[in-house]
Amino acid sequence: MGTKFILRSLRAALVAAVVLVGTQARAGGFLVYDVSGEAVAKGSAVVASSTAPDAVWYNPAGIAFGAPYQFSLGTVYTTADNTFIPKGGGKSVSAVPGNYFLPHLFASVRATDWLYIGVGGYSVFGLGTEWPKDWVGKVSTIKSALTTATINPTLTFKPHKDVAIGIGFDAVRSALDAKQGLPEPIGGTARFGAAGWGYGANVGVMWRAIPDKLSMGVTYRSRVKLVMSGNIDIAPRPEFLRDLPSGTVKTSLTLPDIIAFGVSFKPVPEVELGVDANIVTWSTYDKTVLKRNNGSDIVMNHGWTDALVLRVGVDWATPAKGLNVRAGLIYDKTPVPDELLEPSTPDADQIDVCLGLGYQYKWLKADLGYQLVAFFPHNATTGVLGPEGKYKTLAHFLALTLTFQFGERAKPSLAASATP
Repeated sequence: MGTKFILRSLRAALVAAVVLVGTQARAGGFLVYDVSGEAVAKGSAVVASSTAPDAVWYNPAGIAFGAPYQFSLGTVYTTADNTFIPKGGGKSVSAVPGNYFLPHLFASVRATDWLYIGVGGYSVFGLGTEWPKDWVGKVSTIKSALTTATINPTLTFKPHKDVAIGIGFDAVRSALDAKQGLPEPIGGTARFGAAGWGYGANVGVMWRAIPDKLSMGVTYRSRVKLVMSGNIDIAPRPEFLRDLPSGTVKTSLTLPDIIAFGVSFKPVPEVELGVDANIVTWSTYDKTVLKRNNGSDIVMNHGWTDALVLRVGVDWATPAKGLNVRAGLIYDKTPVPDELLEPSTPDADQIDVCLGLGYQYKWLKADLGYQLVAFFPHNATTGVLGPEGKYKTLAHFLALTLTFQFGERAKPSLAASATP
């Protein structure tokens, strides 16, 4: 077997391993934007209205209009069905069903009349895929998983009774685990694992232009460069072991900037309408560089583009005391071009339908949200990063959040229910 062929095979295996980063995404790519039961039910169109503790993620300015002392915890359960249909026909392949629980924890307190302190712990970048070990695209991916955990302390200032400004710091821990097959006649598998940290910042502004009627918000969350180190374990057929050694590796992955604009309006006291637009700069994911301990670099170009997400949500405070009914709709533009579509991220344009309920009794609030995520079929057209063919995906999100609120608000916010 020629040395050049072996090196080309190794290069393909290593590149595939390092770029395997979850799917079933929000805002395209691998972002799960929705982090609470209430927001999930309203399509996360909450940048101008969220005053619950999860505002630390959506718009940190919002905690200045919430309860003086509040705490929330919950989880978002996600699952998806992925199917690949080879070009020219043939038997379709279904990915192994994946089930993920993404926990969230938020808290905020009023330190003074003008200063509020908040903190959040959540996972918004990640998820994963797993395909059958002998499927047609095994040399591109068999299994991949990216997990992140973010700690986000926040300070919010209230220079005016109807204006608040929040700033925060993000510390992100990441872990990447990927496995794929090696091409014939080498056979066997390669597995890549790495972990590391990244840091960023965020800022948000909320203005209650007409208190209890009209509110506006804008937020910016900076890109985060995750610097990871780990190992590549290569397990080919015995005769290739010497030519394909395992070893240590370093790589990095840059999470995108997120810019969000929102308007919240109450046409009547019982109904709140929210409209948001998100810009996610997935162009930060332009290439991946894998640095091996032997000094050689492997580079793969991705060519992802910036994505636009449009969100609409409605919240109705029903005549039943403490009960809210919610709904939402999302249009999510994929950042992945056809020619660079890969089985580890078979992303596509999406339409999401959202429903949910909320109930509040005194200091306890429970929120349940559901999203049906319908991906448009997306064709891989070149076979550069995986087999040519069509990907189809249908995903489900189910979120449950419990919130504990204490103290009297200075003035009810737009996000508050019309019931006590």
